[in-house]
Amino acid sequence: QKGVAVAVVAFIALAAGVFFQQREKKSLFLSLPATAAAQDLEGMDASWVVAPGIVEPLSRELFLGFDVSGVIGEMLVEEGDKVEAGQPLVLLKREEQMARLAVARANVEAAKADDEMHRAGARLAEKEKARAALASAEVRQEQADREVERRQIMIKSRSIGIEELERALRDAKIARHDLDEAKWQFALVNDWFRDEEQEMARRRLEAAEAQAKEAAATLEKTVLRAPVSGTILRVFSEPGEAYSVFAPSPVLSMGDTSVMRVRVEVDERDVARIKQGQKAYASADAFGDRRFTGVVSKLEQSMTPKRTRTGDPSEPIDRSVLEVLLTLDEAGGLYSGLRVDAFIQADPPPVRVGKRTE
Repeated sequence: QKGVAVAVVAFIALAAGVFFQQREKKSLFLSLPATAAAQDLEGMDASWVVAPGIVEPLSRELFLGFDVSGVIGEMLVEEGDKVEAGQPLVLLKREEQMARLAVARANVEAAKADDEMHRAGARLAEKEKARAALASAEVRQEQADREVERRQIMIKSRSIGIEELERALRDAKIARHDLDEAKWQFALVNDWFRDEEQEMARRRLEAAEAQAKEAAATLEKTVLRAPVSGTILRVFSEPGEAYSVFAPSPVLSMGDTSVMRVRVEVDERDVARIKQGQKAYASADAFGDRRFTGVVSKLEQSMTPKRTRTGDPSEPIDRSVLEVLLTLDEAGGLYSGLRVDAFIQADPPPVRVGKRTE
């Protein structure tokens, strides 16, 4: 009997412990405030789909960096600044790149002058001088030939001696030599360089221009420009810090905040109920009862693992989700990256004929 009494007492104690533990859990659960999403669900019909989402700019948050390594020289913007597409945001130190570009441009000018010289040949004055020298040599040659003919006639009549004829022949020979030299000089100034030399000069110019373009492109890589118009959201670097393409990290982030969206993760069980154009709204604890209305603007084309966590311990983490974009009508006060609850007025749940068995 003593053993039975001990067993009865132990059972009573165990039952009492379970009772008080459940009571404590119940009181703790009741003391937790209901979330804004849970409160909004009260009174809604079953057509609403509720899912977690993240606020993002129209262009998403863009994390920007350089294509080359270097040291940050100057930050041209601050967080919150409005920028236009193509506007310079950050500069690397670029004295070396600027010097290389200056040298490349000087080489282009030198190559242009060399190419023009090869194409133009001799100067106009030199051409005129050669033309005049050729004309003069031709006249002297004609005069020398006529003098030889005249003296040959005279020597037949014995009016002059043989020495006079020989002197005229020597003068004619010299005149022919002078004419040949004048012709060569005239041809030279009018065809100053050979074709292959002119081609080489043109190729040197093309190479110099290509090197200048390469130097300009390298210099441009030291400028970080805005890919879209928008707002600077975060700045991660300061002047003097090193940037490496081998261990890249963003210098800043920006986005087109003219329109804000919510990227919603819809559970795989509800994807068939979501359609483009459906009305929706988002809410966040920080804004109380305020609703940010919008519309379903896009559905992604593939399922992805769930990434957004609500903090609910009972939340399943092994489900796939479909990312759905809500475009908000007005998003004053919402910050990029803020976690919100999204409410989509979707199609009614499908009627199930039978319960699925696991």
